[in-house]
Amino acid sequence: VVDTSITLNTGTMKIVFVNKFVMNVLAFTDNFQKAKDKLAEAGTAAAEQAAKAAQDFRHRATRVQLDISLKAPVIIVPQNSMSNNALLVDLGLITVKNSFEIAGTYNEAGLPAVLDKMNIELSAMKLARANMLGLEMRAECCMLQPVNIRLGLVRNLSAGWYHGHPDIDVDGKLESFTLELSQGDFTTIMSVLNE
Repeated sequence: VVDTSITLNTGTMKIVFVNKFVMNVLAFTDNFQKAKDKLAEAGTAAAEQAAKAAQDFRHRATRVQLDISLKAPVIIVPQNSMSNNALLVDLGLITVKNSFEIAGTYNEAGLPAVLDKMNIELSAMKLARANMLGLEMRAECCMLQPVNIRLGLVRNLSAGWYHGHPDIDVDGKLESFTLELSQGDFTTIMSVLNE
């Protein structure tokens, strides 16, 4: 039995990360130091409230069933704002699914110990050097062949009183992968990092 069920399927997004633009935005925001200080104070208060809410949430053991498939974003990082050379990070497909299991133990109030078992999979993740014309790719040289990563996460939703299972148990598997780096790939990576 779950309290809420969320199902989500999305397509691919393209994100262009231009370091010069990000640096200009950060320089502009530095002009508002007093506002940032006030936001920091508000952020601290919000963090305290969030921690309290998380503690309350943990005691209630709300169960949200997830079935999420995201065609993850393709991130394009150009060498600079005027260059056609770029790094292409394709995060592939992200899948998140979970289920709930009753551990077989009950507390004094008759509530069962509940475990949230979540599987997270990143599949077909790759890294490439690309030659771009706008948002269109003219040529691609794959550096990291598609790789899969699997994570298993088990959360003890009754951790306040049930100690037969850790609060959080994480295991993962990174399949073998191939990274091929040519001089051109290395030059592009260094240019992206330096410009």
